[in-house]
Amino acid sequence: MARGKRVYGAIVIVCNSFESEYRSAVIELFFHSFGDKEGESDGQTIADLVDQLIQTTRTDDLFGYVAIENKHIVGGLFYSRLTLASDAVAFMLSPVAVATANQRKGIGQTLIRYSLDELRRKDIDLIVTYGD
Repeated sequence: MARGKRVYGAIVIVCNSFESEYRSAVIELFFHSFGDKEGESDGQTIADLVDQLIQTTRTDDLFGYVAIENKHIVGGLFYSRLTLASDAVAFMLSPVAVATANQRKGIGQTLIRYSLDELRRKDIDLIVTYGD
């Protein structure tokens, strides 16, 4: 099921399974976003990570959000469940990507704010970040 909200000229969509049309576009977004900044090898590593997250993570253990502008995915992020020694429900935010041409426009911040608001409604006790 997808839900949307208009933000900064983009539409934020919750897409837990990233099936069909979104999957390849999301993987490509991460490849180019990281590849443009860190080099093709790093871009491929992150694209492979995203592909594996989508393929192997149960849908209730993975939340994905994308920003779509003019029918193109311009931003995306994932939260994956962490298993803790306690009974706390925890998720980790990583990775996050915004298309190179769309950076510094508030899309990443908007995705993070919007997704955190959504996750607060799901009785999640702890959210941590990983990365820069």
